[in-house]
Amino acid sequence: EVGIGIDLRDRGLEHIARSMGPAVLVCNHQSYMDAIVLMSALPKTVRFVAKNEFQNHPLMGPLLRRFDCLFVERVDAARAIQDSRLIADAIARGGSVLFFPEGTFTREPGLKPFHMGAFSLAAQAQTPVLALALKGTRELLIPDSWRPKRTSVRVNAWPALIPQGAGWEAALELRRSARQLILSECGEPEIPD
Repeated sequence: EVGIGIDLRDRGLEHIARSMGPAVLVCNHQSYMDAIVLMSALPKTVRFVAKNEFQNHPLMGPLLRRFDCLFVERVDAARAIQDSRLIADAIARGGSVLFFPEGTFTREPGLKPFHMGAFSLAAQAQTPVLALALKGTRELLIPDSWRPKRTSVRVNAWPALIPQGAGWEAALELRRSARQLILSECGEPEIPD
């Protein structure tokens, strides 16, 4: 149980422990609580990737900095390229990083289209992708409130997806495979591209 009254159930997290060399982890995004839940479930060596705007957020900023989060710029293209190189360097040094490839979440349920960044990095680095599905975090926070309610949350993980090349087609296949796994367990409908 996570310290704030969340009944956390997991399935398949042993796949993460088995492949904790460098890896790119990807997970659906339902709530601000996603990072908190995952920080309690994953090895402390996994670094989260978050949008740069969170650095100054009063609640999430200090928490994400404490967990050595990698912040990425989404507006300034030159800075985004530089941030991408920092993430690639972290992977090259044997680190594992977690992305929310939807980029953001909305109040309406649904698995949004995935951006390519995590999958391109994994293919180029020939690093496995570990897909995670969260279910139940959307119900943790009542709209316009930061006070979580008691509920059950599930985290599911699968064996690593291995890149079948370093190019664009390999990255697309990693994205397709990870999305299908996550869609099968997140409990929300697919929002098409």
